[in-house]
Amino acid sequence: MPNLEDITKYLKQLKFKKNILGYIDEVDLWKKIEVIDSMYRKVYEEQEIKIKYLENRENEKASK
Repeated sequence: MPNLEDITKYLKQLKFKKNILGYIDEVDLWKKIEVIDSMYRKVYEEQEIKIKYLENRENEKASK
């Protein structure tokens, strides 16, 4: 699972392909945006699981 440090490293080394006119290639740009989005979603989902686990643990302690 990626973490925020992994995303930061990815963003720092990120380079875009250029088209014939020297502009950023749109297809390449969208592919990289999809990768970044996927990485952030995985980090978010992981955090959500941790929070639910901690909430359940606290609820179990409180009910004892």
